[in-house]
Amino acid sequence: MARVAKLTADLAAANAANDSLKSQVATLQSQLEGSVRGAEAEATHRSADHGKYKENAKRVLEASHVRERSAVQRAEALSEEVVVLRDAVAVATSAAAVANAQVSSVKKRANVGLAAVVGVGAAIFLTAV
Repeated sequence: MARVAKLTADLAAANAANDSLKSQVATLQSQLEGSVRGAEAEATHRSADHGKYKENAKRVLEASHVRERSAVQRAEALSEEVVVLRDAVAVATSAAAVANAQVSSVKKRANVGLAAVVGVGAAIFLTAV
């Protein structure tokens, strides 16, 4: 009988421990379900954020391509303008060289003319004296 009482007490203790464990399992399951719901909500939120980031990255990339094309077009236009300006400088240099030659020729003729006038004036002066 004592043995039956001991086994009954052990069974009651085991049932109490089992009930305690069932309560802990239920609590852990509830926490796990809450965590899973939170993780699913976070995953959904992150997925939406990822979509936004991906869309923003596409817009930034497209804007970058637009700026690059614009820069290439400006560089080509400037290159053409440099060619035109080089040609204009060459023409201006040539015209300046021609003008310098003409000025030099005019100076020589003026010096010759001046020398002739001085010579004529000296001859007149010497003849008059």
